[in-house]
Amino acid sequence: MPAAPEPSQVVSSAGLGESTAAGRSYGAYIDSAIPMNMYRLRFDSAYSMNRPDRNEFFYAKCGCFKLAGLDPRAAGPTTPDGRANSNVDFQTLSNYLEVALDKRMSAFVEVPIRWINPDATQNAKGLGDINFGAKYAFLYTCDTVMSVQVRGYAPSGEPGLGLGNNHWTVEPSLLLWQRLSDRLFLQAQVSDWIPIGGTDFAGQVLEYGLALSYVAVETGNFRIIPVVEALGWTALDGKEFATPEGAIHDTSGMTIVNGKFGLRFGFGQLNQPGLLSNSDLYVGYSRALTGDVWYKDMFRIEYRLRF
Repeated sequence: MPAAPEPSQVVSSAGLGESTAAGRSYGAYIDSAIPMNMYRLRFDSAYSMNRPDRNEFFYAKCGCFKLAGLDPRAAGPTTPDGRANSNVDFQTLSNYLEVALDKRMSAFVEVPIRWINPDATQNAKGLGDINFGAKYAFLYTCDTVMSVQVRGYAPSGEPGLGLGNNHWTVEPSLLLWQRLSDRLFLQAQVSDWIPIGGTDFAGQVLEYGLALSYVAVETGNFRIIPVVEALGWTALDGKEFATPEGAIHDTSGMTIVNGKFGLRFGFGQLNQPGLLSNSDLYVGYSRALTGDVWYKDMFRIEYRLRF
């Protein structure tokens, strides 16, 4: 009995032609389960973050606690008179490189540049927290890929400017890619964001999400793919500083859900070499669906090149 074809050798019964599984991984927020060679340039612009030091997920505990002599480890932004930010807009430009060691395993690194526009402290820009890691596909068939991924975050961003959270973090994940039909694809992710060190504000965050993508237009050299995603975060412990009331809240059990929609435009033949082949462009919008938010609105644009 012949062996089942690998994802790089799948032939579509709907006339889509031979295509790689990596080329059919379209999610913009769910990490891909498929190890691949890829460069990605991503730009995010987000608005109305009202609890920037929640769980020390975005940036470090408000420096107002250090200024008041309450916590010498509190390294986050604050004004000279001890005021904290109650609203932060931010932008992030990220360079991501992933290299496949073989068809089942890859390693990656991502270097972000962050701009923050807070309501109380100074605007800032600079290097954010660099992350890196590896993934391994323990299940790899023409229709299903399941992987484990481990990502680490280094405290490379300047915490006093709001460019980083001032602690190391490890994030193990379970990832799924599933072909539902020749045009419809599912991705899923479950992650545990685990801070190492940090202050009493730092706390674990369980992340989970689904992405559905549909190849609406396929001409061989050009594709249009609507992508719908839902992402959730549940804090397992941790704290936040609520302003302007000046209260510290326990975040245990707090859940945030975002809905995300975008279009991905694919260029070139998926299995042909070249600068435009195996590349795509995503444009999308994200909206918070719960009262608690990381941000209320976000716009994302990214370019990916598989090689």
